[in-house]
Amino acid sequence: MEQWRLSFYDQVTRNAIQDGIKTIETRALNPEEPERYFGNICVWDKIIFVNKLAENGDSHKEQTVTVTKVYQRKSFEELRNEDKTLIKKIYSNPEKLDKIQNINDFKQWRDFIQGYIEKVEKNGLVWWEFEMLN
Repeated sequence: MEQWRLSFYDQVTRNAIQDGIKTIETRALNPEEPERYFGNICVWDKIIFVNKLAENGDSHKEQTVTVTKVYQRKSFEELRNEDKTLIKKIYSNPEKLDKIQNINDFKQWRDFIQGYIEKVEKNGLVWWEFEMLN
């Protein structure tokens, strides 16, 4: 069992995790960046989610979770074909999720950071279902 750290700069995503709306986190597979490669995270590993925008002394600056399931897919298209209840656990904004009709909508409404979609299309993606510890 290992312990990992993932940083968040997006408060909507971070708040959705904190509020229990988002219970799956995704990352593009990026073997060309070994220090940021998360494809080796396994069930029962611990992940510390770090809120990079939190103020010093904020009790919610870090949240520790235990990984309960791991998924890897080669593309967003494979992800989009998953059961919609699984997709809801990934998505930070349930209202936007209901408007998604196709993979292009999914990419547009998810607000990915620049270069993320290209990394996924090149290497695939991984995601973890998790339970909060603190």
